[in-house]
Amino acid sequence: MVYSLQIFCKDHHTPYHHHCKDVDSVTPPNPNITYRPSEPCEMCQLKDLTNVLCESCQRVYCMSHRTLEQHSCLILQVDKVEERTKKQQQVDAIKTAKTAVKGVAPKRRGAKSAAVERKVLLMKMKSKSEGPASVPFTERLFINILHGDGTPPPLNTYFHVSTMWTVGRCVDMIAEHLKLRNNNNRANMDALVMELNGTPLPMSQCLANLCESGDTISMVYHPPS
Repeated sequence: MVYSLQIFCKDHHTPYHHHCKDVDSVTPPNPNITYRPSEPCEMCQLKDLTNVLCESCQRVYCMSHRTLEQHSCLILQVDKVEERTKKQQQVDAIKTAKTAVKGVAPKRRGAKSAAVERKVLLMKMKSKSEGPASVPFTERLFINILHGDGTPPPLNTYFHVSTMWTVGRCVDMIAEHLKLRNNNNRANMDALVMELNGTPLPMSQCLANLCESGDTISMVYHPPS
């Protein structure tokens, strides 16, 4: 809707921000919405002052595609896959119970089932991961971080880093974000390292060369050598 014929910049284009006199009452903009006027819509490539960042999939959309349903948001796909997986698990549990009653050993879970579970986990990571927003979505490595004070069970956090970063840089970034004690630059102090399947990862190597999205990484303190 056009209220006046004046021209305003991106910081004052809304009636609220330039105190438009042609409007009786103006609703303040939602502070929870992140506007991205300089970035094109992921669906139609339109650049507009009202383009916003979707908090669920971290992609930019215009007014026509901003709702979850309009751009088929990743979080909706995660919910659907999780619902199907939950139903399948319920069916498997019933089958297992029936075979147990008959005295027949249940079938072991196949590679296909494990692959589906990993795909669901990765989709969940992409929609709920923490990490630096400055890393482009196409360059993100999504990992499950196990951390804590050493007492079980450990906390887990879905996190994303850049595929270009070394292990050392990832350690520093994760430690800063999760507020973990990091004395790696001090002598004779416990070192915070990343472990994959119990194996420490070399600090100087690129993390993307040592693991892949969906893997679980443990943040562990090693005593000084």
